[in-house]
Amino acid sequence: MRIRRLNFLAAELSRRHGVFVADLDRILADTGGVPLRTDYRLGGDAAVELAAQGLAQVVVNNALDAVMPFEAQERVMAALLAACPVQRHAADVLPQEVISMGRGRRRQIVTTITDTVDENHMATMIRRALTGQIPPRQAFEKLVSAVRKRGLRDSIDAITSGMFRLLRASAP
Repeated sequence: MRIRRLNFLAAELSRRHGVFVADLDRILADTGGVPLRTDYRLGGDAAVELAAQGLAQVVVNNALDAVMPFEAQERVMAALLAACPVQRHAADVLPQEVISMGRGRRRQIVTTITDTVDENHMATMIRRALTGQIPPRQAFEKLVSAVRKRGLRDSIDAITSGMFRLLRASAP
């Protein structure tokens, strides 16, 4: 909730005072800690360099129109991108398992995180399907995908284990 308020405050500052807000957190989050060899404290040279690159890109894209020709801005941007410490590929940034959750106005597009224990993951998926968090069509598509990946026998075993785990969790 605090992050949402902070984002709204940044947008309001931009609107009222005509300032630009550089979203360095998005640049760093899209890249991730592993390629940057850092953690949430952003220690490390690659994280600092990427933050500096992001800030420089914001300045070049938004603040130089009055003092520099467009062609020169493009050359500077190309040089910045070439000197970027961590190169990201679009496939690395795009989520692989995307589903929609929720109902009505509260519907969100989210990325699934697979549990390391298949039975836990299957129990979670079954619970979400039964409570309506996942539409029936998406649940069926995930089932078909699981059968294609694992085979029918392993899929039935995983579903059965997930159902038993779900029933044990709901028993008093």
